[in-house]
Amino acid sequence: MAKAKKTTASGELKGMKEREKSREKWRRISVMRKKTGSGKVTKIYRTVTKESENGTQVKQREECVTQPKMEKAIMFENELRFTRCIVSAFFISILLKLIGVMFNGPAVSEIKNCTWTPPERIDPYAYLFLVELQQNPVKEEFKTRPSLITSEANSESWKMRQPGTASEPSQLPFSHHIAAAHSNGLSEVDAALRSAPYQIGFSPIDWEIFTDFQILKKMGVFDVEKMRSLLLMPPLFNENNKKLGRDMMHHAEQAGVLPDEQSGSRKGKSSSKLVLEKTLSFDIIRQQKIAASHAGLDASQCYDRMAHAPTALSMIQHGGHEPRP
Repeated sequence: MAKAKKTTASGELKGMKEREKSREKWRRISVMRKKTGSGKVTKIYRTVTKESENGTQVKQREECVTQPKMEKAIMFENELRFTRCIVSAFFISILLKLIGVMFNGPAVSEIKNCTWTPPERIDPYAYLFLVELQQNPVKEEFKTRPSLITSEANSESWKMRQPGTASEPSQLPFSHHIAAAHSNGLSEVDAALRSAPYQIGFSPIDWEIFTDFQILKKMGVFDVEKMRSLLLMPPLFNENNKKLGRDMMHHAEQAGVLPDEQSGSRKGKSSSKLVLEKTLSFDIIRQQKIAASHAGLDASQCYDRMAHAPTALSMIQHGGHEPRP
């Protein structure tokens, strides 16, 4: 007679997780197997505003069936999407004159030294931002420093990348740098190519070439306004951006400027755990019949609206090293 297996709470929980992973895996496979015609996009749609017979403006859905029309529609949409920041307060005459587009205006040095008083006639939110920026600077010992990228660190970093990652097509692909990471000599060359711009603070011309790539947010929805635009970067530039992000997070942790509720991209924390805590909170509210409300807010196109000057100033004041003149 077969003996019944003893199951513990942890073992049962582990089994539930494995079954959920398996279900999720097959769900993704089934989605990918859905028929999408020949696999080629034969037309996309864009929204245009036209004048009706009675003189009113009406939005209409227009088909783009030729490659030139598709490219024109995508470029027009991306231009609108990536220039939203020009309506921000930092592009209005007074702040534009004092701070500049590339944070090189006369007020920047005083902002860095926390001695500048913003004019009161500017946008109230911009005023509060600039005041807060100067009142809470990160201590000097917690700021990042332009560091040397060694061949060992370069190899370790590239070995964690996936060879199939898309990048700017005019540059060497990810697979080239991943393969070079297994050679000491080639890794030293790659490390030097990455380390010089990172330490000195300049932008190589080859790193200033990008490719916009459109993907679907929802399967079968070919409206250009509802597509997601990806920016394909040169792999070396992409890797340096990752390093800058890791350096800033490391020093921000040391300086204690990250709020407790931020769980993404932090050691010892995960966004899934935060979701679990929220779910458990809802369960407690439901079981104990507590009156409560929850607002889930997501800023619309917030990254597209970020102006370069305030973003760079905030990074510098919170640990990022300054670009050299």
